Amino acid sequence: MVGSPGAGESSTPCASTVLASGSAMAMTRSKQQRHLPSRAWAGGQAALVMAVMLGMAVLPLVLGTVHAGSAGAAAAIAEVACSGALLLLVVWLLSRADPSRVETLGLARTASWPRVLCLGLGAAFATYAVSALAAAAYVLASGASLTGQAAAGGGSVAAKTEAMSLLASIPLWAMIPMALFAGFYEEIVFRGFVLRRLIIALGPTSRIAAAAAVVVSALIFGAGHAYQGWLGVTQTFVAGLCFGALTVLTGGVRAAIVAHAAIDLLSLVALHVLRPLLERLPAAGS
Repeated sequence: MVGSPGAGESSTPCASTVLASGSAMAMTRSKQQRHLPSRAWAGGQAALVMAVMLGMAVLPLVLGTVHAGSAGAAAAIAEVACSGALLLLVVWLLSRADPSRVETLGLARTASWPRVLCLGLGAAFATYAVSALAAAAYVLASGASLTGQAAAGGGSVAAKTEAMSLLASIPLWAMIPMALFAGFYEEIVFRGFVLRRLIIALGPTSRIAAAAAVVVSALIFGAGHAYQGWLGVTQTFVAGLCFGALTVLTGGVRAAIVAHAAIDLLSLVALHVLRPLLERLPAAGS
């Protein structure tokens, strides 16, 4: 038929379309690479946020604001709210000029929500188990116990007990929003910003760099819970390793947010139920 395209003619537009699509994808990846901060700038940003975190962790210890009772519960709620708001503000200020900040913070959609929920809840139970084993290993290695402080690690266990008593005094109605907010902001800051900035600084294509970034971010995460004593720091460090590995493996922080919030909520509810027992345990310095 006159005017009908032949086989060779029909393949040309298709090939052109494929080439154009491939070029567009390459240009998109190239733009995303150009939008990434330099290694030095990413490292500086991570160091700045980590310094702010450590300063906020040390301040309550210096001021002596960690105490039990209703005033302590109110202070704990206010501290979580203010700390989270401040750190999220710092992260926003540092990343607001980044056109691909949703991706660089690990918030890009990488899987369906049912899959994210399944991964997050599964990781929560696994992290809880590993953290419990780490706590048991610490207690055995230090010779500490929950009922005395004769051994070297007893003071740390007592500090952890005092921190748990403080959290147990938080009203039940406040626990759910507190757990959800803590899980959200800590993962955005520690895994979404610090971890991913450290990976860029150490080498975005290196598995060794990713592993080192997970360890460093977990160390800072643990140090941020110094008010819980060495036992609390150890448990939090192990949890940070699990959350960091989950973030790297899934390519985002959504599953880690679910896991973190689930662990916090479960822990707070359990502490609320066990509060009478905690009140009979020794506190730090007693």
